[in-house]
Amino acid sequence: MGLMTLEEALALAKETVATQTGIAEAAIEVVNAVAVRWPDSSLGCPQKGMMYLQVITPGYRILLRAGGEEYDVRVGNNRALICEQPAKTPLAPSKGRVGAAAQASERARQDLAARLGVPVDEIQVRFIKITQWPDTSLGCPQPGESYEQVPTEGFLIELEHGGKTYEYRADEERLVLCEGS
Repeated sequence: MGLMTLEEALALAKETVATQTGIAEAAIEVVNAVAVRWPDSSLGCPQKGMMYLQVITPGYRILLRAGGEEYDVRVGNNRALICEQPAKTPLAPSKGRVGAAAQASERARQDLAARLGVPVDEIQVRFIKITQWPDTSLGCPQPGESYEQVPTEGFLIELEHGGKTYEYRADEERLVLCEGS
């Protein structure tokens, strides 16, 4: 079985939250969804005393909101689970940053697909990290350019296509394919 589509993953995530909380699926709002590759079968949410297969597991990290609560739902291997760990992980920043990270990764996927001449759905997001660079070069200065020396918050995005990884740097306006990093 291949990777679930985002639509299938969202449906499974909503169904899981609805079943566990008793909230109607129609009342559950999607805050954010990011395609990820978990390093093992725990879907990034290991439970104490459990053992997990050490295999790369493609899936989604989905943030849902219902009844004033937010649910961190992990989807992979045709299952969904609500991760109860404290939301202090790098992928769960303030609500505005989550949406911006998702938008930046989608812009990067579209840019790389256009550069490679392949469909966007062939581009996998390996990870997104919110980071801060010392200047406006986003940590990827281009020869002959000068940059404002101010701390600049943005995203480090690693994409994969055909076994090759590509590193993008982005802020809310700009996107740079950082070659040679």
